[in-house]
Amino acid sequence: MLICALGLACSAFAKNADVKPEGEGTQKLPYQFVQMENFVWLAHQRDKIDAGTTVYCVQIDDIDATETEEWQSFPEIETNNINGENKGAWTLNYDGQGFSIENLCIGQTVGFYSALFALGSFQLKNINITGVKSKVPYGSTGILVGGMGAGYIDNCHIKGTCVRATAGLIQEVGVPQGARVEISNCSVETDLTNAWAGVIELVRNYGTLVIKNTSYKGKITVGDNYGEDVVSAGFIKALQLEEKHAKVIIEDCYSAAEIKCANSLFGISGFLGMINNANYGEVVDIEISRCYATGSISNTRPWGSASFLTAVYGCEPVVKDCYYNSTTLKKADKYALPKTEEEMKQLATFENWDFENVWDIDEGESMPYLISELPEPCGMLVLLLLSLVLRRNKN
Repeated sequence: MLICALGLACSAFAKNADVKPEGEGTQKLPYQFVQMENFVWLAHQRDKIDAGTTVYCVQIDDIDATETEEWQSFPEIETNNINGENKGAWTLNYDGQGFSIENLCIGQTVGFYSALFALGSFQLKNINITGVKSKVPYGSTGILVGGMGAGYIDNCHIKGTCVRATAGLIQEVGVPQGARVEISNCSVETDLTNAWAGVIELVRNYGTLVIKNTSYKGKITVGDNYGEDVVSAGFIKALQLEEKHAKVIIEDCYSAAEIKCANSLFGISGFLGMINNANYGEVVDIEISRCYATGSISNTRPWGSASFLTAVYGCEPVVKDCYYNSTTLKKADKYALPKTEEEMKQLATFENWDFENVWDIDEGESMPYLISELPEPCGMLVLLLLSLVLRRNKN
């Protein structure tokens, strides 16, 4: 669906030169990223890389991206819809190794697929983006990825205060026929304005999409400039199934979104906005398991909203062991089970959930949270040292 034409921030800068990182871009000798100018350099290489190549990069230190606020523009990335095929693509493998990219500013100009990694085939892992902000007046913007056609995102986390972006993690996922995209162990924790969804705005799926162990927490304000034909949701705005036998699996995810929308003709959902099977009547496979929604929904129109999943066309998803907080989400919903806020803080409520390896809960105090969210690396070290001390004292 999305041809791989990598456009990292940024190709047109006021005062920023590109700096080639150390390394060779191979798996044994990856490029070593230490500054934002390394991203500029890589953006300039996109037409010089052979199709089928995987370029390997590792981040070896925290990167202060404050300078990006002074950059004049992000590039306008051209994409081609070639009926689900992904020709001429190369792949970027980027390992953040748990280091941070701090104070990143995206979306200086109006356009599509504005993000740190704009458009293409990606293998992204262990990336932490903190203090992110955006200057985009309107248009389509992700934070980590603009458009993704193949690959995976694992253990990537975004934190900010208030970001102007249409989605918190990825603007659009377009999975080509026969391809697979997997998103796992990710979190977004920031308020979003002019937004459609907390994690992903739109999925156009010809192949297989798997999302697991991923969450959104924050406030979502849908901008008036989108007009009345708006679908918005705490997790994903819309799933568009473009091919028979297309498959979507969403498991062990949650949204804690406070959503406010002035105009909503199609509706607002606490978790998933809309599922549409473009090949009406053809077999598609959609499974949503062990997910929940909490937060709130506020819009001026009284109809068309739901607490978990708003609308389904041309198919029937399999939704298992999913819940929503009926104390704060009061819209009727036929796909997930309503539970009071008190019940949502009790482990016994969540049947068939894995509270040893995937989820944790502070009984009576918190709703379930993902083990992949906490602790952070320094917290893990503290816990390890504490465990060693306790074992030594015990012996």
